Amino acid sequence: MDNQNGPFTQEPGPAQGGGQPQPQYQYQPPTVQQVSSQSWWAGFINFKTLVMFSVIKWLYILGAVLITLSGLTSMFSRIFRLFGGFWAGLAILILGNLSWRLTCETIIVLFRIAQGVTSIDSKTH
Repeated sequence: MDNQNGPFTQEPGPAQGGGQPQPQYQYQPPTVQQVSSQSWWAGFINFKTLVMFSVIKWLYILGAVLITLSGLTSMFSRIFRLFGGFWAGLAILILGNLSWRLTCETIIVLFRIAQGVTSIDSKTH
């Protein structure tokens, strides 16, 4: 690819007016070196392997447990009666878990989009 035309190759085209064939340029995208799929560590270091899927699942479980415990604590604890007591705890329990689920799903969707774009990119090369 060290020619003067960059990523374009020159191919002779049809002759116009019976003379010399006119050159036509065809684009050839640069090749990307693919990391071996057998080497997990190389994929991890080069950001080809996404580990966030498993991490976000564990973070979701941990967050849901903590939100549920805090909701139940505020529902039935005398200390939190000043802050709404039972109803505030119920709101934390329902809305907290719902918003946490939505946050985790959004993160997973973003990583799946990145994975899909990477897959499309690897199919075009």
